[in-house]
Amino acid sequence: MFKKTHLAAAAVSCLLIGSLVISVANETPRIMVLHSYSTSYVWTNLVNQSLKSAYEKSKFDVQIRYFYMNTRDLEYRENAPAIEKNFVDTVRAFKPRVIIAVDDAAQRIISRHYLNHPDIDIVFAGVNYSVEDYDYAQADNITGIFEHKPVTALKKIIDQLDQFQEADAAQTSARSASSIAFFADDSTSSHNNAAFLSKQDWGDIDYRGARHVDTFDAWQQLIIDESGDYDYILVSGYRQLLDRGGVRVDSERVANWTQVNSRAALIGMNVFNSEDGVLLSVGVSPHEQGALAYRMALGIIRGDAPADMPYREPQRYIIALSENALFDPEVKQAYKTALLERASMGVDAAQ
Repeated sequence: MFKKTHLAAAAVSCLLIGSLVISVANETPRIMVLHSYSTSYVWTNLVNQSLKSAYEKSKFDVQIRYFYMNTRDLEYRENAPAIEKNFVDTVRAFKPRVIIAVDDAAQRIISRHYLNHPDIDIVFAGVNYSVEDYDYAQADNITGIFEHKPVTALKKIIDQLDQFQEADAAQTSARSASSIAFFADDSTSSHNNAAFLSKQDWGDIDYRGARHVDTFDAWQQLIIDESGDYDYILVSGYRQLLDRGGVRVDSERVANWTQVNSRAALIGMNVFNSEDGVLLSVGVSPHEQGALAYRMALGIIRGDAPADMPYREPQRYIIALSENALFDPEVKQAYKTALLERASMGVDAAQ
């Protein structure tokens, strides 16, 4: 009798211990990371690296799950409703305390399902638009960091390029203002970037606005006809250019053709532009985006209210170089060796 009672007590004890373990596991805070793109995109990988690094440095136990919308896939529009439903179902099952939503496409899902959610707070990252575009100003459960184009960094790089040109030409007199323009596709994203650039203080630089086209044929004609009118051309949005059959043209094809045929020096405004083939790009640091987004999410888990956490502007940028373009002597000549040597260090620089 004693043995049976003892065994029964032991069994109950095991059940209680098992319940305790499950309870503790269920109480571990959870973060869901919603990416607009996939891991085939260098920006996404760099953001993930910084998220992981920030998690390891925090020494705070959280569960993290990743979800990739893969909006760059040619079939995304067709699959978008199913992808959105899959994400919502995943969130319902995972029950995260915080969702980190990366890049603008992800914000559309957030705005449709999680504004003022009673149990889930949001940290955005990689956002080029304004909070009004997603009705975030009306929500008290959202904060985050923008990815607005690094105009301060762009001005510094252009000034350095100008100085190197002057040194090579042995010019000592005051130089005229460098002229730049933004060439882009006709997408909403590109128009929003153009609007942002038009409102910035360019100082001594002569910013002459944006030019938008919707086809690769029109893009090629624009480069041939007008690239010689400027000292520098800013590029970032050319991924929506269509061929004659209405199909999007491969971004690497666009970037490489443009790099070879432009009479003005190109400067990309995203890290992925150099991945495509643009020799030099100056973009917002993905490391800062991921690390700060994680720290903000952790702050929420520890009790901070999103409404008390101001939106943040990026403070760091990264210089990216295209490996392929560097081996083209004609392309390389458009840029100065000193700048390339400085950029080849591959580290973030503060604006």
